[in-house]
Amino acid sequence: LPVMNLCIEQVASMASFLPKQLKTEQLKPVINAMLRNSARYGQECCLTYLIDHHKACLTDTNPEHGDTALHAAALSGSLDCVKILCGKQHEAARTQFINWKDKYGRTPLMGAARD
Repeated sequence: LPVMNLCIEQVASMASFLPKQLKTEQLKPVINAMLRNSARYGQECCLTYLIDHHKACLTDTNPEHGDTALHAAALSGSLDCVKILCGKQHEAARTQFINWKDKYGRTPLMGAARD
């Protein structure tokens, strides 16, 4: 948790010094990677902070595997993170979000049911 807090503080301080057009392009991949890692390691506070304060994209995918933060939370068994992510997703798009397939055709539900 201290490492994650330090990362969040660094991203927040970087964001305050960058012009707006750079914030989106340069910080988005970092913020979304942090979102997936927060979900993977059950860091609910970090997850909420990234979504609320940095507009982390819930449907952003890991370039390597195509998984989302919801995939990471479900696979790790972090029910609290799954609830946060589903609660933050707009209701009309929630079904699509829950059924999002990674590059291997796996949905978050498949990850949760794996064990």
